[in-house]
Amino acid sequence: MKIRVFMERENKERIVKINGKVGDLLQKMGINPESVIIARGKNLVTEGSALKNGEKLRIIHIKASD
Repeated sequence: MKIRVFMERENKERIVKINGKVGDLLQKMGINPESVIIARGKNLVTEGSALKNGEKLRIIHIKASD
């Protein structure tokens, strides 16, 4: 299936072919799940959320403060 992924930090959209869950997507893209928030529309999703064909996710990079 194809997932549209908008990377806010880079202001770019990518199409990723993957089956599985959000955590699988992050792993395939080489993104540390502790460094991002993932949104589906106006809702936040977790690593364990199932991916749906054709959906659009936003990946928002966060920076933890000390």
